[in-house]
Amino acid sequence: MSAKHLVLIVVLAAGAITAVYAMRRPAPEEALPAAEGEIARIVIVAKREHVADQRH
Repeated sequence: MSAKHLVLIVVLAAGAITAVYAMRRPAPEEALPAAEGEIARIVIVAKREHVADQRH
C-alpha cells in the first residue's frame, strides 16, 4: 500500500469513529454524583531535597 492509501484509511477510520461517537445517546439531564459522603484527602509530608544544594 502506498502512503496515500494509508492516509486515506486513517482519515476514513477517524471519520467513522467520530460519527459513531456523535450518534451515542446524550447524557442524562441530571448527572449522578461521582461519590457520596466525605471525600478522603491524602497529604504527603516529605523533606524536600534540592540537588543544587548538595553540590556546594
